[in-house]
Amino acid sequence: DMTACASANVAAQHAEACVDDGVHLGTLCAYVCYHSIDFEAALSRWAIGGTAILSLLVLFCGMRILQQCAATFRHHSSQTSSIAMLGRELGLDDNFDTESDE
Repeated sequence: DMTACASANVAAQHAEACVDDGVHLGTLCAYVCYHSIDFEAALSRWAIGGTAILSLLVLFCGMRILQQCAATFRHHSSQTSSIAMLGRELGLDDNFDTESDE
């Protein structure tokens, strides 16, 4: 009789924990659904401006990278032929003269 009472007590505590978890989950879902409308409105307000700023940053960085590539290309083209320079820039012809033969 004592074991039945103990197992009933454990089952009641487990049921209470499940109900608490369900209530907390329901509260959390209601909170998220209620505030997601505000988040979507804020996101739509910032979407165009954020996209424009990100596009400008990508464009600016892309231009800087292309300038760096053009400067490297001009530097190497003045020293070697165009074919050798392209091979070196593509990594096809590394020609490391600084390696020692030990």
